[in-house]
Amino acid sequence: MTPGDTVTLGGATLRTFPSAVSFPEMSVLVETAEAAVMVCGDALLHEETVEAFRREDAPRLDVVLVPTHSISPPGVLTERRPLTDPQGVRARAVANFDRYVDSLPARLTVPSSFGWRVSGDTDRDYDWCNRTMFPFTPAEALERLAERGRDGLLWGPGQVLSVADGKAALVDGPVAPDAYDFDEVYAAVRLDPDTPVPPFDASLDRYGKQSRPAEEMLRELLDLLVATDYWYRALDDGAGRHVVSLYEDTGEETSYLLDPVAGRVTALGAGPARDHVTGAEGWTETAASTLEALLGADLLFGSSFGLWASDGVLLSAVFHHPSFYTRHVERELREASRA
Repeated sequence: MTPGDTVTLGGATLRTFPSAVSFPEMSVLVETAEAAVMVCGDALLHEETVEAFRREDAPRLDVVLVPTHSISPPGVLTERRPLTDPQGVRARAVANFDRYVDSLPARLTVPSSFGWRVSGDTDRDYDWCNRTMFPFTPAEALERLAERGRDGLLWGPGQVLSVADGKAALVDGPVAPDAYDFDEVYAAVRLDPDTPVPPFDASLDRYGKQSRPAEEMLRELLDLLVATDYWYRALDDGAGRHVVSLYEDTGEETSYLLDPVAGRVTALGAGPARDHVTGAEGWTETAASTLEALLGADLLFGSSFGLWASDGVLLSAVFHHPSFYTRHVERELREASRA
C-alpha cells in the first residue's frame, strides 16, 4: 500500500494518509459500522491529512493514536552532535502534538507510538540515546491533553482498548487496565540535557562479524536503493552521491563514493567519510560488519539507531523501505510453496 490507498477487509475499510517524511510512511484510518480509529504511527502530520479532516465530509473519529516523539533534537542521534537548546526542542515537540490534536478532533486521543527504546545488542551502552532523543513522552502528552480539555488515556502492550458506539475504554485482557505505572515506564526515556553524547566510533559501535568484501556489500546496497524515494530524487536532480566509510574487521577504514544514478561504487581511500566529502555529497560512517548484519536481517534490529552516523538518509531509504519489511514474508511464502 502507498499513502492515499483505500482497502476493504471484510466489514472494515482502511484509508491511508501521507506522512510529511521522505519515505512511504502513512497514517491509517480503520472504519467499521461500530467505530472509527486512526493510527498515526510515527508519521509527521501532512497537510493533505489536515485538509481531509477540515472538509464537511470529513471522516468521524472515535479514537486517534497520535505520536508524541516525531520531533527530536537535530543531529544528536544521526551525527552525534551534542544536545543543544532542549527547551526549544521540547517546545517544537509540544507544538507538533498540539497541531495533531487540533487537526484530528477525535473523542479520545491516545498519546502513543512510543513503544520502543534503544538497548544494547553489543557491549556498548546506548542508554544515552534514550536520554537525548525524546523531548516529550506520552505521560507528559496526557497531561497536555488534560490542560486543553481533551479526553485521553495511555495504552500499553497487552492491554485491550474497546471502541464501540462512540465510546472507548480499557477492558480486561491479557494485561489488566491498571497494570502499568506509566510515569515509571516513561521515566526511562525522559530527556536529560546533562546526558553526554559520545562521538561515533565504528571500531566500537558495531555489530556482528564481517564475512563479505566491503565493495560487494556496497554494490548490493546500491541495488536495494533502486526505486526508493532517495533514488528517485537523485534521478530528478542528478545528485544523491554519497560517501560511505566502512570500518572493516581488519581494522582498516576505507571510504567509497556511491553514485545511485550511475549505479557505481568508487574507492576513495583510507579514513572516515567526512574526510572525503568534497561538495554536496552526503556521508555515512559505519562498520562493515554492521552493514552486513543489516543486509542479512529480516527486520531492522533494536540498536541500529546507534550503529552508524550520517548526515543523510541513504541507509534509512533502504532499511525503512516497505520492501525491506515484507521480504521475510515473501521468503516464507516461497518456502511454503516449495514444501
